[in-house]
Amino acid sequence: MKRVLLLLLLISLLTGCRKSAPPEEVQDIALPLVDEAVHTSQAHPLYWNQKEQEYIDQLRSEGILKITTRIRESVYEPDKYGEGLHGGLDYELISSFAELIGVDLDVELVDTFSLYFAHDGRVPDDAIQQSLVSGESPAYIPDSFQNSLILIDGFSWKDWRDPLAQFVPTFPDRDVVITRSYSGVSSLEDLKGKNLGIHPQANPSRYLVEALERNEIPVDTMVIESVDELPAALFRNEVDAVAIGGISSLFEMKHYSGLEIAFPVGQSLSWSHWLVQKDNLILAGILEKYILYAKDKGVISEAWERQFHFSYNDFLYIITMD
Repeated sequence: MKRVLLLLLLISLLTGCRKSAPPEEVQDIALPLVDEAVHTSQAHPLYWNQKEQEYIDQLRSEGILKITTRIRESVYEPDKYGEGLHGGLDYELISSFAELIGVDLDVELVDTFSLYFAHDGRVPDDAIQQSLVSGESPAYIPDSFQNSLILIDGFSWKDWRDPLAQFVPTFPDRDVVITRSYSGVSSLEDLKGKNLGIHPQANPSRYLVEALERNEIPVDTMVIESVDELPAALFRNEVDAVAIGGISSLFEMKHYSGLEIAFPVGQSLSWSHWLVQKDNLILAGILEKYILYAKDKGVISEAWERQFHFSYNDFLYIITMD
């Protein structure tokens, strides 16, 4: 079922199509989300199966949805729009879900990203991560799940994380090349003879260099010591182009004026995710359906444009270019 929903999410992102009925594989039934008036007013209502509806009813009876997140731009930004009016792309999306099912959010914070995966206060080091992958160490429930149902952040899938949580895809991403505005660069060929800023250990830089070598396009390169300094070097006219993550590029275009996305690099989309406990397939299914619905209803695009001042549809168009 998860593969079906992920495929539907990707199709929805790429085509913008609306679905008037649930996929046959799901065999769900239409049930009220909050009350009958709200349900019948929606042209494209969500469809919960019986177990999902029972789970939502239980949440509503408790009145709260417990989440763990961290204070970070685009994730959770307390009082961003005024006192009590919190922002952040991930927070706005989970907040809209909580409002839809009629519960309040109870927010717990972690100080650093690694603490999401701590067990008995210990963050998994490389050795523990490897033993999780090999199966030598048994999977555990991260401390962050002790008081929360959902971990809200931009989690990438990693093999050592897979035994610890269920991944719920939220936003697609892809590495991109960014240049200064009006540079005339819109393809690999346009980089011929240009000065490229690279960080050798960063995947986007490696993918771009490999693509240039494959296509025998000569460039000059300048090694930048920090990934965070790549856009700054571009802004200072020290290099003509750099490659970074697509969502990261939207942050940089807010921070440095006069930059633009030229074209995507690499062959496939990646995904940001939320996390739920590994065995909580019902909640994972509910959230996956809601994210499809939120895309269809414009909830994601509105939050996205508030966050980045950049069209969500334009971003999808860029990262899905051949």
